[in-house]
Amino acid sequence: MGLKSILRKLGWRDRLSRLARGTDRVRFVRSLGEAPVFIIVGMDAQGFDPQEATAEEIVSVAERGTKALHEAESFTPWVWGDDNGRQYLPLFSTSRHLEEYAAARCRKHGRSFPIQAVSVAGAILLPTLRTVDGAILNPDSTDEYSLGKADIELCCEMWESQDR
Repeated sequence: MGLKSILRKLGWRDRLSRLARGTDRVRFVRSLGEAPVFIIVGMDAQGFDPQEATAEEIVSVAERGTKALHEAESFTPWVWGDDNGRQYLPLFSTSRHLEEYAAARCRKHGRSFPIQAVSVAGAILLPTLRTVDGAILNPDSTDEYSLGKADIELCCEMWESQDR
């Protein structure tokens, strides 16, 4: 068992997850803007049943996703909508959180949904943050944190001033 596994069992969180739960909102937003975060840029909406799929089908799905990611000239962050028409941007502070999210979706729906993700500096997401109703850091994990309206407004204020 590696050191990170032991630390996680003892309640250790990555830096962004710790800052999200802290009281210093400016420090959190600054770190979120500078840190690499994983975003989903593509997802196979139909998914497949991992119990019934053949090895060839799984490889084919992975190859299609890899090819699409490689050939893309730009990426649009994936957002999800709730039953009330609100849209949310999922953000992941580590690849482990992204993997947990994919596993949770698979358990919930009984299907595997291949995900295409990239790592970007959080501030790159400013245009998307302006169009969604909220953002969720590490959804479906013990480190889940919903960015409130005040957090998003602070992101817009701080990150916009960095562009000038």
